[in-house]
Amino acid sequence: EMWTARSRGLSVLKSLCSPRYFSRVPPQEQTIFGLATGNHLQRSAVAIVRLSGSNLLSLVDRLLRTSEHKEDSSKNALQLTARKATLCTVQDPLTKQPIDRALALFFPAPHSYTGEDVVELHIHGGRACIKDTLSALSTLPNCRPALPGEFTR
Repeated sequence: EMWTARSRGLSVLKSLCSPRYFSRVPPQEQTIFGLATGNHLQRSAVAIVRLSGSNLLSLVDRLLRTSEHKEDSSKNALQLTARKATLCTVQDPLTKQPIDRALALFFPAPHSYTGEDVVELHIHGGRACIKDTLSALSTLPNCRPALPGEFTR
């Protein structure tokens, strides 16, 4: 019963982030995200959330923080190095509350899966972590769930 409510929450999230809502934003200014491993109904230890877009690094700056310098939030900005895993904290961009610890990998354009800047977040595979991370991404400006097959177009 509880999981049914959560799955309804994800379908509401998808409808709020429908492509019609973002039709006013040019595609080159949109950042897309999606679950790259399985789906939210399957159990797994790790889930990979893939993000791609031209303004990706500014969005990632609002979503990810390093765990160092906890007393001074101005020093919590995460520096991503190309093709190197970086341990970070995924946070809610609105409340700044931590969601999960993750590994972030940055693949700069044009040498990435999509040809644009790509960040992969390796988060815990629990349903709550996946749901909260996807919900946090949906609150970022010009960031929307990817359509089926959109990463490979």
